[in-house]
Amino acid sequence: MAEGETPANNGGTGDAAAAAAAAAAAAAASGGDKPWHEGVDTETAGYLQNRGWDKLPAKDAALAAAKAHREAEKLIGAPPEHVLRIPQNANDAEGWGKVYNRLGVPADAKEYDFGGVKFANGEVVDEKFTASLRAVATETHLTKDQATSLARLIVKQIDAAEAEETAAYQTKLEAEKASLKTNWGANASANMVVAQNAATKLGVTAEELSALEKTIGYSRVMEMFRNVGSRIGEDQFIRDGGGGSGAMTKEAAQAKLDILQTDQEWMDRFNKGGAKERQEFDNLTRMVAGVM
Repeated sequence: MAEGETPANNGGTGDAAAAAAAAAAAAAASGGDKPWHEGVDTETAGYLQNRGWDKLPAKDAALAAAKAHREAEKLIGAPPEHVLRIPQNANDAEGWGKVYNRLGVPADAKEYDFGGVKFANGEVVDEKFTASLRAVATETHLTKDQATSLARLIVKQIDAAEAEETAAYQTKLEAEKASLKTNWGANASANMVVAQNAATKLGVTAEELSALEKTIGYSRVMEMFRNVGSRIGEDQFIRDGGGGSGAMTKEAAQAKLDILQTDQEWMDRFNKGGAKERQEFDNLTRMVAGVM
């Protein structure tokens, strides 16, 4: 509905019917012989004539007018307070602001609340993300509910993308672990201990190690740290027989661990916090576990 227009009134039916009813009542009250419509304005007289009501008795004309008015009411539409007036000028910021406000669009971007929007892991969206959401919601004139729905949809898409990426990486990681285990053969457990110890000695955190694996590949990273570990002597505790050149097997590690646990002097040093003993115990148990 255009700015300034009023709801449709079926060509003025409401006003004309009211005038006709008033005239009919006046004529009936006076009891005069003059036509009941005498004295009305020209426009109304023409309307009555077009309708044929001027030729009807006052009572019939009044009934016809009332009936026409009731029919017109059906075409008027919603009450004035429910009528939304659309500005004619697309650049009428104030006018359009009233329209959006009636539709439920917040006047201030701060009114958009995304506190209930969370990722699949339970984390709430951060302020930087919500600021972007508020900007989009404000620019596109979204209601609060629409903005929240949009935020949940975006978060759902992000979760789905991350889950797909994680699954793909996990598949790749398992393949690389299997390949590395095959390449290392019987020395797999021992080599892994050397690689992990080297990373620890170099101060590489688990997060940094994971980042390296994702960048250059798990196999390459583990082999790189195994080489480093061999160069800095991290393999001295896992040589076959304690001093051979070959790496200790998983079975040899278990046998060595069994022997140490029966060695009272070694156990005493271990229980007193001996660094060498604790490192040896840790190396052996990891080799026995065979964790890649």
